Amino acid sequence: MSDKALYNSALRFAAEKHEGQYRKGGEPDITETELALELLEKAIYTSLRRVDVSTRYSSRQLVVILMDANAENAGKVSERIVETFEKLYTGGKIRMEYGIAQMDKSGKIAAK
Repeated sequence: MSDKALYNSALRFAAEKHEGQYRKGGEPDITETELALELLEKAIYTSLRRVDVSTRYSSRQLVVILMDANAENAGKVSERIVETFEKLYTGGKIRMEYGIAQMDKSGKIAAK
């Protein structure tokens, strides 16, 4: 067994309707945002390996845990997820952001 530390990468995706795109009366279009998040979940699911895990942890955020993945690989997976989402989603503008954090074997966020 290698002495090399194993790192897991966590990706956080958040999506919401682009500013200025609201229903009559100034309410945000929740249906469109929900559709975008469902398609984002599909993009994530099709982009992961069997050992990786993803879940929605708030109404507009999803988290992905990439097992034994370094920052470079996490970046590639993130790009693949975004590219797949852009192919699936044909609605209006959606603001999406994501971040990558690395954890050591104990689950602590690794120093950068």
